[in-house]
Amino acid sequence: MHSNIDFINTPVVDIVNGIILEAAKAGVSDIHMDHTETCLKVRVRIDGILNDYADIPNEVKQNVIT
Repeated sequence: MHSNIDFINTPVVDIVNGIILEAAKAGVSDIHMDHTETCLKVRVRIDGILNDYADIPNEVKQNVIT
C-alpha cells in the first residue's frame, strides 16, 4: 500500500482525510507518523506488519501534524 497523493498541491485537510480513508478501506489497524529530518514518514500496519505508506515533504509536514 503506497500513497498516490500529491502532497504539495493538495490541501492539508484532503491529505489527512485521504490517508485515513485509504487506511480504513485497506483494513489498517494503526497509522504511524514519524518525524525525520527530511520528511514525515507515514507507515501503516496491515495484518500485523508495518508498511511504508508515504513520505510527506517538509514543506507541508508541520501542517499535517497540526
